[in-house]
Amino acid sequence: MTCRLLSVASVALASLAGAAFAAEPLPFHGWTLTQDDMDYNLAVIGQVRDFGVTHVQLSHRIVTRVDQFQTEPEVVQRVRVLADAIHAQGGQAIVWMQELNTSDTYTYCFDLDGEDMQAKMQAYRDALTAAPEIDGVMISFGSAPTELAYIVPSCQPLAFAAVKEKYKAMIEAVSRVVMDEFGKQVYVRTFYHKGYEIPYLRSAIAETQRPIVAMSKSEPNDFEPYYPLNALMGDIGPHDQIFELDCAGEYWGRGAIPFVAAEYFAQRYREARARQTDAASPFIGSTCRVDRYEYSAMGTLNEANLFAQAQLVGDSDLDWQTILDRFIRSKFGVEAGTAPHRQLFDILRRTYWVGRKMYYAKGEWAFKKGSELPASNADALSLMFDKTISQWDVAYAPVTAQLLSPSRQVVLELLQEKFEAMDLAQRNLDALPELRTRMAAQVFASLETLLTKQRVATEIWFHMAGAVFGGRSLSPESSAWVSWHLDELERLADALDNGAYPQIVDPYPFPSSDLRAFVDNTRGGF
Repeated sequence: MTCRLLSVASVALASLAGAAFAAEPLPFHGWTLTQDDMDYNLAVIGQVRDFGVTHVQLSHRIVTRVDQFQTEPEVVQRVRVLADAIHAQGGQAIVWMQELNTSDTYTYCFDLDGEDMQAKMQAYRDALTAAPEIDGVMISFGSAPTELAYIVPSCQPLAFAAVKEKYKAMIEAVSRVVMDEFGKQVYVRTFYHKGYEIPYLRSAIAETQRPIVAMSKSEPNDFEPYYPLNALMGDIGPHDQIFELDCAGEYWGRGAIPFVAAEYFAQRYREARARQTDAASPFIGSTCRVDRYEYSAMGTLNEANLFAQAQLVGDSDLDWQTILDRFIRSKFGVEAGTAPHRQLFDILRRTYWVGRKMYYAKGEWAFKKGSELPASNADALSLMFDKTISQWDVAYAPVTAQLLSPSRQVVLELLQEKFEAMDLAQRNLDALPELRTRMAAQVFASLETLLTKQRVATEIWFHMAGAVFGGRSLSPESSAWVSWHLDELERLADALDNGAYPQIVDPYPFPSSDLRAFVDNTRGGF
């Protein structure tokens, strides 16, 4: 039997229709688009109905600020065209709006009758008048050009002394226009950087009287599979709440390296449902990032993540094995129980565990905020201070301490972790030839490229980790370790430059120039 590449969406919904004892479908099934390539966006939106998507968020390079509707006509046109396409697929269009949307704003009057807030409300009127196709506005506070928490109230300082009052005022101002005047929905994204932000975000949302919908990342701060569940899940008062997930894999290879996360998504859904037992905030679904700019889940193995979300929205009790089984049958057209199905099942699952073992150090985000190599040991160290799990789970502090000053044994344990990633990636490549005659040549070639890149990446990260943690270790052998690992990275850079891996046309996320820069910076600092 030959595997044939099918439309994933063709059975993403049909597989749920006849499921016995399935949980009730959740009402919110979202996608988030981040890049401004209109042909690409329209092609993705063209699959909204097939996947059963109900809401599409337009963000990042598409639109992020309310003033863009006043000063950038190309943004208005872009949003209107995309919103029309979303409506044609039966979905709703949501636009991201960062607040505050202006840089270097040190003071602001949060009084709703004051000049600043009146100008803000007028900006939203202008936006929704210019693009009436918009169905909802997502207020995004974290990582805005200026974050409200750090602004000094220029009027009524006592009334807005508490940080939560600034957030509540902004939500109220936007809601008066978006909800009351235009009849649209307001969403609030609860993204935050540090734990001290949680109490005022929680209070601001819980205390608002507006029927907003909150969107929270599945983890605190950024996507990280070892982090605990976001503390705000189920704890933002009597407001509907959705997950923000990442199907594209911004921090796991962006689809250029596969990261099939059905296991991960099912875990987060299970955790959310467990918390739901005592929660005041109804969990109504999730949205998933389809892309990170030019790198998309579409057309890669990460399309399994879009499929997984569709399955979990339809039945949040599903286990990851069922999801992965259904994806393989829909994507490759092979029946459960056959040898090709078993081989593909193992290959896809291993991509997830390769990523977990490669990109993290004992669970810590220890190298780079992104899918690329750190620039140096110092670059990796600064990330660990910023992203350590210990800030979310103090019980992890001993592990963090180990990584900051690793003993010989700890360095060996970390290298073992990276070796296990290499071994899993190699097992995927070793299993691949048996599938050559079972699938179309183009499908096989694409799969071979993705798995080859992942295998090469694991070797690079093995040596990078050896150089990073060997450089921090006080072990007498550390100098020789670091030197050898850096030599091996130079060898791999030469191999990439000399065409040793002809399948790899796009070297992202490990171009040889990045390997050489890391080597030079690390040799200089060791």
